Order: sequence, then C-alpha cells, then structure tokens
Amino acid sequence: MKTTTLDNGMKIIFYERPCTSFLTFAVSVNVGSDDESKNYGIAHFLEHVIFDGTKDRTEHEIFDQIESVGGEINANTDDTNTIYYATVPNGHEQLAVDVISDMLLNPVITADSIDREKSVIYNEMAKGEDNAPVRLERIVLESITGKPTTIGTRKSISSMTRGAVVEFYKKWYIPNNMTAIVVGQKSIFDEIASKFSSIEPSRMPARQKVLAAVNPSERSVMVRRGTDVEYTAIAFPTIPYPDVEACHVDLMTAVLNRTGSGRIFKELRIKRGLIYHATVFHYITKRYGVFIASFSCKKDKTDECKRLILEEIGKVDVIDGNELSSSKNYIGGIILSLKEQNISVAEQISYWDSFGDANTFNEYMKYISATRKKDISAVKNKYFSGDHFEATVT
Repeated sequence: MKTTTLDNGMKIIFYERPCTSFLTFAVSVNVGSDDESKNYGIAHFLEHVIFDGTKDRTEHEIFDQIESVGGEINANTDDTNTIYYATVPNGHEQLAVDVISDMLLNPVITADSIDREKSVIYNEMAKGEDNAPVRLERIVLESITGKPTTIGTRKSISSMTRGAVVEFYKKWYIPNNMTAIVVGQKSIFDEIASKFSSIEPSRMPARQKVLAAVNPSERSVMVRRGTDVEYTAIAFPTIPYPDVEACHVDLMTAVLNRTGSGRIFKELRIKRGLIYHATVFHYITKRYGVFIASFSCKKDKTDECKRLILEEIGKVDVIDGNELSSSKNYIGGIILSLKEQNISVAEQISYWDSFGDANTFNEYMKYISATRKKDISAVKNKYFSGDHFEATVT
C-alpha cells in the first residue's frame, strides 16, 4: 500500500492487485452520520443527490458511461465516511477518474433533485422498517448513541432543504477531507492529480463527540408487529479503534459467533433447537463501539434465549488454545476474502483510514494474533459486566 498526499491535503492511496482484470477508483469523504448535529440523514441524502447529475453529465450518463464499458458505479454512507467508487475493466481507468471527479467537484443540486430524493429515501426507510433485523439494528444504535442512524428520520428528511444540502457539501467536500483510493494494477496518480490538485483546501470543520451508553431510563424497547416470531438484540457499549481492546472484543465476538460453530449458535440452535438464526457482531466507528447479539425465535422462548446468551458471554473466557486459534483463523479467513474483491479492499481502506491509518487493514491480524485468553477476560469484565440494552421486534 502506497500513500501520497497532494499539496491541498488530499491523500491518494494505491493498493496494488497485479492479477486483477479490473481497477477500482474510489473517493472517500471523511464525513458521515456521526457528524450530524441537526438535519439527521443529510450525509446519506447528499450521497443520493451527488448522483443526480453534473454540469456536463446527466444522472443517466453517469451510470451509462461506466456500465457501457462493463463497469459498476455506486456509493455508500456510514457513520464516519461517504465513499464513491467506480470499478472498470483495465484500460478504462481515465473514464473512472473523469466520472467520479466530475460528480464530486461539479454536482448540480437543484430543488427538484431534493424533492425527488426525499421520495427515494422514504421508500428506503419503508424497506428497512419491513425488515425486522434491519429495524432491530436501527433501534439498538439509536438508543445507545442517542441519535438517528445514517438514514435519518422521516421528520428530518421531510424538512431537508437545498440550502442545507449545499452548505453541508461546501463544508465537508473539501480536498483535505478526501482520500482517493485506487485498487488494481496501475496507480493512476497523474490522472487523479490532474482532476483534484487545483482544488483549494478549506479549514477542517470541528467534529462533535458521539458516545455509546445505556440510558438507565431506557434499558429495553419493544416494537410490536403482530407475528409469532420475535427478533431480539442484546447490546453492550464497548470501545472504538484504534484501541487494541477493540480487537480483543472482535476476537471474543468470533468465539461466540462463528457461523455454524460459534458458541451461541451451537448452544441455542444445534443443542437446543431454540432459534432459527443468531448473529453476533462488533459495530465500530471512530467514536464508539457496540457489541450486538441478535436472534429470532418463538415468542415463548425469548426470555430463555436471552438468559442463555448472557450466560455464554459470561463464560466466553473459559477457552482453550484450540478454540482461541480457530477463532483467530475464522477472522483471518474473513480478512482474506475481503482482499479478493477490489470494492471490498477500497471500502476497508476507507474504513481504516477514518481511524487515522489505512495500513491497519494489513496490520489488523497482527493484533488479533497477539490476543491472549487474559485479554478476552479483561474486556469481558470491563465492558460486559455492567448495564446492557435489549430490543425486541415482535
């Protein structure tokens, strides 16, 4: 991985994949929903609007020019970053740079595009509300962080104005808050510099703090849908990267979660037949961490399943060398699989760059490999012995 910084502060990161037939060019803007103190959902909203056209390209032309050469173009917004990317067959690198740079530097933001995207995002919200696991995750994160998730709320989206979107764009879409990422055979540094080096930097905006904590007055939430199956989540606030303890929680999560051989699946599904599915993951941004264990089961089994999961968490550090090693291998396999696709590599570089060092993508397994049984005991006692939050969608 090679990193270069333009005079205006924009970073360019090249991750060489010599055997790939495609190149991915991405630009990660270091802004997401964690940076919203009002106009919740505006980072994600702007991502939609950026695709609505530029001074030289219509929305159709943005997609058509990339897809007509066999490529793909898309974007994603999360808590900390908004990443735009185009993946094209080798030989079309200049096209990818031309289209992505045009979108980011010359967007046409109109009142009509604002109204149109409101309708699109309402539909996206409705889709999530109809999906119990997605709705459950939103409830957990909103309760623990005290703010809406990336998509915002119906109220905040309905009140979104062109002026607010333009102001957000000018505030955050500045070169010294952007990282260009190239994954493929060629670094295309000159092509990127020709588009972005003349853009003047601006003063970096102040960022607000987002803390994860269990509200003593709201330890449990239930949303009723009128079905026989309940979807339940148990959540504990933890710690973000780059603290090494976050890696220790990651390994603890793998012990509990491995798809068919993790402790929770083994105890609740294989041994007792209580659940259909269980998912354990460690949700981390640069400002907070949340451990979430979720499952679905018949209504009359929910309390038993919650008790068993908490018991498994409580004894997670009762572990031998073989289980510790296999859990590390499980994480290693996930990391290797991510490195097999250009887009996944670009997203991971964007993710780790938000913590201050993109090279952690390559170094992460060193922290996992160095984790010992006593490290798991320490984070279990520190983060999993206090209050936790529960949510159920039924």
